Amino acid sequence: MLPTVIITAAIVLAVFFYYLFYIRPKLDPLYRAGAFERQDLLREAVLEYNKALEMHPKDFITHYRLANLHQRLGEVDRTMHHLERILEIDRFNYEVDRVNVLKRLAELYYEADNIEKAFQTYYEVLNQTPNDYDALYYLAFISLGQEEFEFAQRYFERLVKAGRNEFEIYFGAGICSYQNQRIPEAVGYFKSALAVRPHSDIGNLSMA
Repeated sequence: MLPTVIITAAIVLAVFFYYLFYIRPKLDPLYRAGAFERQDLLREAVLEYNKALEMHPKDFITHYRLANLHQRLGEVDRTMHHLERILEIDRFNYEVDRVNVLKRLAELYYEADNIEKAFQTYYEVLNQTPNDYDALYYLAFISLGQEEFEFAQRYFERLVKAGRNEFEIYFGAGICSYQNQRIPEAVGYFKSALAVRPHSDIGNLSMA
């Protein structure tokens, strides 16, 4: 009697573990999504991740992976949707970094010509990481494009202090200084711009 019980129990346990470690994972949409992604079957992976979201709508990691897939597929609106959802959920980890999500979203807004949202999002990046070069760069040039010369000058001056020897930075700082009636500073910035790119027509014209 005892051997029969032991054998039955062993069979039951074997079936249980077989289901737990072999069959059940294959039924999991996240497992299937990962498998499809590794095979570069992006559309199929998207479908499976969406099934997972139906069960767990606030799974920020799934939103992040969907954002990555949609971006690879060139689907900007869907990418932005999932990045925005991550910010609404407001949960992050080693894979899903808040600053990274903000910067990606800001770049997409900028490319979509949604300048106001791009500015706001880059500004939030700067609140998180005050010396972020990309945020300073875009805030400076967006402000310059909107003819907010005083705001733009603040960002350009911080970019100059960051030590990047770039023509565009010096030139932008020079334009802002000129518009803000800070002529000696404008001359200095234009000289620095021409030191980087001596044959620039616009640089030489601005200096003249």
